[in-house]
Amino acid sequence: MATDGQKQTKKLKGKWKAFLGTRFGRFLKQYIGWVDGLAIVLAFIGSLFYCKNGFLPYNEAWHQFYKDIHAELIGIGITVFIIGNANQYLQIKAEKRRLILQMGSPNNNFAIEAARQLQQRGWLIDGKTKGASLRDANLEGADLRGAHLEGADLVGAHLGRVDLEEAHLSRANLRLAYLKGSKLSKSHLDEAIMWGVNLKDAVLYDAHMEKAELWLAHLEYAELMGAHLEGADLKDAYLEGANLEDAHLEGANLRGAHMERSYILNTNLRGAIYDETTNWKDAEYNNKTI
Repeated sequence: MATDGQKQTKKLKGKWKAFLGTRFGRFLKQYIGWVDGLAIVLAFIGSLFYCKNGFLPYNEAWHQFYKDIHAELIGIGITVFIIGNANQYLQIKAEKRRLILQMGSPNNNFAIEAARQLQQRGWLIDGKTKGASLRDANLEGADLRGAHLEGADLVGAHLGRVDLEEAHLSRANLRLAYLKGSKLSKSHLDEAIMWGVNLKDAVLYDAHMEKAELWLAHLEYAELMGAHLEGADLKDAYLEGANLEDAHLEGANLRGAHMERSYILNTNLRGAIYDETTNWKDAEYNNKTI
């Protein structure tokens, strides 16, 4: 049985871990090292000269020596801190750029390792991957949860079985991208260009796809339960067997969409929300043209 001391230690460790998970905590972990600590100590020792009663018993020789060097200590501390962090910032910036470039590789192992490192260091969520050029990247099976890829170029990218839950892909170009079996629950795909995208068997629970361009998109057997497709363009999209239960289809263009119902292919529209602006013209549903 754990003692009170062990419980307290565990509690403190938990709080420290939670702190390091915050934005400020990640900043400290990333930029503050032992050199910065030494710089702060030097500057602190130098600044103690200005304490009213000093911090050591008065001695004329020591006092004169301290008087001569305190300004230098402060200057050295500040200089080391600024130069050290400036160099580290430039190194980290270059490393981020290298990993983002590597993530766009057509080599799956190479691309996945870059994505792993970016995810581990919190660099997928700091905004540096916005607008990234990942055309034809092979990221099959990658962990991209919560990634900020707004406006990214993902044309023809291989993203099968990728975990993109809560990812930000607003206005991204996913034309002809392969996302079969991927997890996109609660993701943000509003205004994304997704012409001919392959989303077969993808999980898109509560995904935000407002005004997304999904012409000829393959959504067979996709889980779109509760998905927000307001104003989305699904012209000629393939929705056989898709689950659209409770999906929001207000203002969506479903003209010519394939939603045939049969024993095997069964589009579920139970509870789907639509209005007079939803365009069903020429959509195939229940083996009939609407």
